Amino acid sequence: MLAILVAALLVNSGLVGSRRTDERLLFSVLGRSPFSDSIFTIGTDGSDLRPLLTAEPGKSYLYASGTTLSGRMTVVVHEATGRGIADHLYLFYPKNKKWELVDTGDELPGRGVESPDGTQIVFGAAPKSAPWRYRIYLKNFTTGAAKYITSGEDRSQHGFPIWSPDSKEISFLQVRYQAGTAVATLIRIRPDGTSPKVTLTESDGVRAVAYSPDGKRMCVLTNRGVEILNLESMTREVALPSAKLPNRQFQLGLVTWSNSNSLAFVVQNGTNKQWELWTVGIDGSNPRCVYTLGEGVVGGIFFVRE
Repeated sequence: MLAILVAALLVNSGLVGSRRTDERLLFSVLGRSPFSDSIFTIGTDGSDLRPLLTAEPGKSYLYASGTTLSGRMTVVVHEATGRGIADHLYLFYPKNKKWELVDTGDELPGRGVESPDGTQIVFGAAPKSAPWRYRIYLKNFTTGAAKYITSGEDRSQHGFPIWSPDSKEISFLQVRYQAGTAVATLIRIRPDGTSPKVTLTESDGVRAVAYSPDGKRMCVLTNRGVEILNLESMTREVALPSAKLPNRQFQLGLVTWSNSNSLAFVVQNGTNKQWELWTVGIDGSNPRCVYTLGEGVVGGIFFVRE
C-alpha cells in the first residue's frame, strides 16, 4: 500500500523553475484504508518528496504541524494499543525521533498546533460521550492546566485552530453541515476563551485561514478566491480569483503562509476528484499546482524550515 501511495504522490504537475529556499511544505496524506496515513515534506517547487513519518501495521500518522524540521512538532497518531484503537496527540522531535504523549484526559483529540511562544497547545477535541461535538481545547505546558475555550450544545463543530504569531489570539472555523455540505464561520478568540470575534460568516464561503508572519493580515480562502484580509482596517483584497482555479474546490483548514510571503493551499479537482497542492504569491503572482495526489486526501499543510 505504501508503494502505491508514494507512487501516487509522485504525480508531478511538470511545473518547475521556482526559486529554491530553505522552506518546505509539511503535509499529511490520509489513505483509503486503515493505518495507511503518512506525513511527507516536499520542496516548494514540487521537487524532492521525502517521507517523514510512514504508516506501519497498527500505526499511522493523521496530521502534523510545526515550523521547522529541526524543532518540535505536533502529531496526531492513529494507533492500536492494548486498550483498542484510538487517536493520540504527541509532541515529536524529528532530530532524535523522541516522542512525548500529550495528556488529553478523556477527550478525543484532533488537529493540534503549538503556540509560537512554546507555552501552550491548542487542538480540536470532543468528549467520548459526544464524539461529534468538537470544540477548541487548550493545554498549558507549564502549569498542565487544560480546558475547553469554546462551548455550545448544537451540532456544529469547532476545529482547524491556528495561532497568531504573538500567541495572543486563536482563529478557528465553526463548521456545520447544510444539506450534506460543510459551511463555516471564521472566529477569532483570546487563548483564555474571551472576546470571540466573528470575522467571516457562512455567506463568505470561508474554507481556511492563515496568519501573515507579522500577524497584521490573514489569508482566507473564500467563495471569491484567495483573499488577503487586513486585520487593522478589516478590508479584503482578492489575490487570486476563484475563476483562475476552474472546477476546483478549496478544502477546510488547508492554507499556510510562509516567512518569505508565499501561500500554499489545497484544492480538489472536480474533474478527476484528485487533491492538488498549489502555491501562489500573496499578490496573486505565479499560481501553480506543484503536486497532485493520485490517491488519498490531505489532512494538513504547513510551511516549515529545514
